[in-house]
Order: sequence, then C-alpha cells, then structure tokens
Amino acid sequence: MDFKKFTASAFAEFCGTSRHTLLWYDKFGLLKPDSMGQNGYRYYSLHQYIKYDLISIMKQSGSSLAEIKDFLDN
Repeated sequence: MDFKKFTASAFAEFCGTSRHTLLWYDKFGLLKPDSMGQNGYRYYSLHQYIKYDLISIMKQSGSSLAEIKDFLDN
C-alpha cells in the first residue's frame, strides 16, 4: 500500500509547527524525513506525527533536545 507523503511545509502545517522546526529536528537527529526526493525535498509520512507529538510533549514538559534525543535513541 502506498501512503501519501507530505513535504516539510505541509507536514509542519499539519503538526502546527514551522518548517524551520522540522529542519532543526532533522539536523539534530530527532525526526528524520521518511524519504528524500531526487529534488532534495524532505518527505514525511503521516505515521511520523506520533513521534513529532512525543517530541513536542517532552519539549513542553521542559526536556532539552539532547534529553529527548537520548530518550528516543534508547
């Protein structure tokens, strides 16, 4: 089954955040795109929203990005 992919801008809008935030999370290794297009665009899948939501909740509760990365890696 082929699931719809969202550009970084579309996924950011769906999540209620900015494209810049997603790019930062990618650079920091928190939320990598599901795939990269030949055009260099980052594409996200709907199932990645769960991970984004967890990152957002942890950030709102006061966790640093380093603490969140450590949690997700382990």
